[in-house]
Amino acid sequence: MNNLKKLVSVAAVGTLMLGLVACGGNNAPAEEEAVEENAAAEEEVAE
Repeated sequence: MNNLKKLVSVAAVGTLMLGLVACGGNNAPAEEEAVEENAAAEEEVAE
């Protein structure tokens, strides 16, 4: 019974870690692209 609890808890932790990796990605590149797009749009307006 004790081994079953350990197995279930390890499986639960693994599932949660995979969820964090899949959904909790780094958004820095997307933010940088948005800043670059805004800068390009402002340059077009300035011209």
